[in-house]
Amino acid sequence: MSPLIQIETRWGKPIQSNGRKIIVQSRALQINLPFLNGGIVWNRPVSVLVLAEHGPDQFIPVRDVTRIAQVLLFIIAIGVAGIVRMGMSRRRG
Repeated sequence: MSPLIQIETRWGKPIQSNGRKIIVQSRALQINLPFLNGGIVWNRPVSVLVLAEHGPDQFIPVRDVTRIAQVLLFIIAIGVAGIVRMGMSRRRG
């Protein structure tokens, strides 16, 4: 039986371009739901590694702006729900 949650990091196949080798890195989050006979997979880019023949190698992280916005919206929603709940409890008591 596979684990309920798996996190896996993988390197892609190298791509040659203008004397450079470009390799992308991605991370996958897998949630296995045995009662549904399936699951959820969420892939996202993590970084890009650029290996140059003549010059320094570069490691470029990929910032996931969408994920940051989603987390901020979730935190705001929790805060608003808490404020509304406090307001409702004050009216009753």
